[in-house]
Amino acid sequence: MRALYLLGANSTPAPIRQDIIQRAAGGEKISYEQVKDEIARAKAPPPGKVIGRDGKLYPARREAPEAEPPPQPEPEPDTPVVYEHKADRSLALQIIDIGCKVMTNSLQGSRDGLERLNRVRKEMRKHWDVQWF
Repeated sequence: MRALYLLGANSTPAPIRQDIIQRAAGGEKISYEQVKDEIARAKAPPPGKVIGRDGKLYPARREAPEAEPPPQPEPEPDTPVVYEHKADRSLALQIIDIGCKVMTNSLQGSRDGLERLNRVRKEMRKHWDVQWF
């Protein structure tokens, strides 16, 4: 029933309407989805064109291809970048260990709490275990 409403709409292109009616008269079962898809394809602008607000066809804008960022060179050993990363990593691991000791005391032996703390500690250490030197 919904397919008939689509076919009867003024906005449905006449050739599509006639084609679908002929196919249905020939015994073909045509679903609402088929009617909707065929109407949408008929109304779609041709490749390389867009429909403006005024309903007219205009050439589509070509988007500039997205430039890939240049590859980052690997830092050389003992450069300031590597030295900073080593210092940050060392400090981060110390903070993780100190924080875990403090949290262990505050959990007062809660088994679930300690398991969660160890799981989070391992995840945090994984982040800082990345070595690029």
